[in-house]
Amino acid sequence: MLRGFTRTAGLVIVPALLLSGCMSGEQGDESGEAAREQIDPVKATEIEELYGEVRTLWVDAMTGERDPEDVRPEIKRLTAGQAQEALLADLDAFDGLVYHGEPGSDPTVVALSEEATPPSAVIEDCWDDTGWTLVDAGTGEEVPRADKSPRRVVKIRAEREQSEWILVEWRPQEDRTC
Repeated sequence: MLRGFTRTAGLVIVPALLLSGCMSGEQGDESGEAAREQIDPVKATEIEELYGEVRTLWVDAMTGERDPEDVRPEIKRLTAGQAQEALLADLDAFDGLVYHGEPGSDPTVVALSEEATPPSAVIEDCWDDTGWTLVDAGTGEEVPRADKSPRRVVKIRAEREQSEWILVEWRPQEDRTC
């Protein structure tokens, strides 16, 4: 069985990474809003751009736009720890399967602590895979997916090592829709 999903009677249960998604804090969560207001927008943009770069590499590999072997070194350069393991495992698990379309994304830096050792940030992304269709690369036939909400929260943690930010955690919040 491939790591991250199983095939049962023609049904593919997609890795949690793909079924991820949106912003944290519930409507009216003043403490969460106040914390976000204190985040330096220039630093938040830098971290969101790193996430966007990694996400684009991963999506390009999952849609067949780029060969997964070509994106591996770039993902390894921009990630570490659990994030790297999860992203690379998905590249392996989806051998022979590709996605058509483009997932939606709405990332926001919700926490930033430059005083921490190492400095760290948390991004929450509203991942919307309603525009994605999983297909068998050989036959072009659609592969059914598990019955889950197409919009999910993905929580990403970044750390600054020396002068560069890297992604160290990439965790879908399957119980949180957005």
